[in-house]
Amino acid sequence: MNGQVVPTPWRAELWSRMRYCFVIKTAGITAFTWLFFIGYFHVLRNPVYPATPMPLTVVDEWIGFQPAALWPYLTLWLYLGFAP
Repeated sequence: MNGQVVPTPWRAELWSRMRYCFVIKTAGITAFTWLFFIGYFHVLRNPVYPATPMPLTVVDEWIGFQPAALWPYLTLWLYLGFAP
């Protein structure tokens, strides 16, 4: 060898990172998400203090509710497990 390092194409590197410990990462992400939501819903149902309603701001009035914006928000659950 002449000492040169050949760079790996980024797609091959990404695929390699996704495959590395795939089962462990999938189980870990699933377990963490499950535990997070157990705690989240417990706090939601049993608050320490009463909820404080937040007043609307000027920005809230400028940007109305857009039902079409729900789709990008919900796609979070599709890419949550894509940790390289």
